[in-house]
Amino acid sequence: MTFDGQAVEAVIDVGPRMRGMPTDGTPPVPSMEAVLGNDFRSFGSPVMEPQEEAISTSHISVPLWMQTGQVSGGAGRAAMSDMASYLYTPQACSITPYRPRGDFPGWLEARRAQYYPLIQAVACEAGVPVGLFDALVAQESRYDPLIVSPKGAVGLTQLMPGTARGLGVFNSRDPLSNLRGGARYLRAHLDEFKRVDLALAAYNAGPGRVRSMRRIPPFRETMDYVAAITRGWSTGSFRTASIQTAGLAVGRQEFRGRGVQLLAYTSTRVSNPRWCA
Repeated sequence: MTFDGQAVEAVIDVGPRMRGMPTDGTPPVPSMEAVLGNDFRSFGSPVMEPQEEAISTSHISVPLWMQTGQVSGGAGRAAMSDMASYLYTPQACSITPYRPRGDFPGWLEARRAQYYPLIQAVACEAGVPVGLFDALVAQESRYDPLIVSPKGAVGLTQLMPGTARGLGVFNSRDPLSNLRGGARYLRAHLDEFKRVDLALAAYNAGPGRVRSMRRIPPFRETMDYVAAITRGWSTGSFRTASIQTAGLAVGRQEFRGRGVQLLAYTSTRVSNPRWCA
């Protein structure tokens, strides 16, 4: 319509509808159907941290109660009974209720009780013995998710920044991310060395030294570290456990091996674990 009130009809030829890239290089505007479809597909999806490289992890979601460790009353018992549906459970990875160790002061046992459900869930997800992983966390951090060592290791499993990046952990102060990284790192050493003492030594002193020596490096810190964790494991209720080895990618390196049995491993002098048939 013009300013004097006369109606004017005009037809603008915009050409045929295009599905690809326009000739001027401008990206096409997506259809409303496509936009809505993407929105609905992403609705409710968890926010993930950026991944610099592919990491082989479980796609099983971990419920909020496992992430926070807050378990109480009837709701907590119901959550524990439902835990198996959320986990990949390897052979003999039992869903065992929390039990006090008996050798910790009250403040430390209370902290352990807070994180134990998450430690158990992550250990089963990674395929490592729950008691072994629990003892490792106790030795590494005393269950303090914010602790930083003088060398720069961070969190519950004391991941060094470079190791954390290689494991796909970009926030080592987050309990779930840190525990998953530490469990994958321990599992990689168990798969490679097939012995608990050597796997723990590699976790503490680095796998390179263990590969070259094929024994626990003769460092007092490492020897005490291995002894403390194996002693802590035997103190708990998890003296018999097994893991199933499978392909596990850590960074860009894959570790594969035969199954091993971890039977009542209480001393670095015991020749455990034994080979499975």
